[in-house]
Amino acid sequence: MPRHSWSPEELEDRFVPCLKDKGRGLTYGKTVAAYAERWRPCSDRTAKAHLAILVRGIGQGTVKEIGRYRGPEGFLYGLLNEKSFADAKEAAEIPPDSTPKPASIVHLGGPYHDTPMRLEWTNCPVTAKIVRTQVWTLGLADFMSCPICNWFHFLGVSPKMKDQRVYAWQMDPLVNAEEYADSLSRLFRGDPKTFRPQPSRIPRMLGGGHYVGLMFRTSWDYDPMERLRELGAREVKGDRRRKAKVRNSRSKA
Repeated sequence: MPRHSWSPEELEDRFVPCLKDKGRGLTYGKTVAAYAERWRPCSDRTAKAHLAILVRGIGQGTVKEIGRYRGPEGFLYGLLNEKSFADAKEAAEIPPDSTPKPASIVHLGGPYHDTPMRLEWTNCPVTAKIVRTQVWTLGLADFMSCPICNWFHFLGVSPKMKDQRVYAWQMDPLVNAEEYADSLSRLFRGDPKTFRPQPSRIPRMLGGGHYVGLMFRTSWDYDPMERLRELGAREVKGDRRRKAKVRNSRSKA
């Protein structure tokens, strides 16, 4: 092989027969092997040096017939006039979707691990200011991550869920909207001054209580149904005492 400085245009003519009819393209290693096999006695080291010159020509735009793109196996090389390679290159170069993905909030438990999220201009219910922020849909309820209050706010029923079939678990964020907003704020909106989780705004939680919603059932250290029965019995007992006091006061009068 002659020892002289190759130009990208010269090497393009040598690489074209090596990359012809190769489908979606050849990987770096296969391209080097195909070039070394065709232009014997070319070593792999020389083939790599020639491929580097060709890649420089592709970047400068002087090479017109050969292109490359990054695939799952790394860079793939092929002929731009072949449809299979051109289609694969076009599909690989499509810019990624910038829409926030549910995977970013995989922390959520139960059926809410794939909660849909969107960017939206909406009013802060506390300050009445319009902000562009993230709106999360948990079941039938919309919650906004407010950058002004540094807290989550309950917005109401999601417009996209009004005409859909409703499941029992989707009602829970509406019934326990205050607790959901409180826990979301503690999970995902830290204190901007201390960079620590914010304290709860629910007095029962500050006293060591537990969340009631389906999303937080796994945090209970006892049977939730038994706990609800105990609370119901206490309410009934309290009502009886109040009624008895009223009757006694009337009888004395």
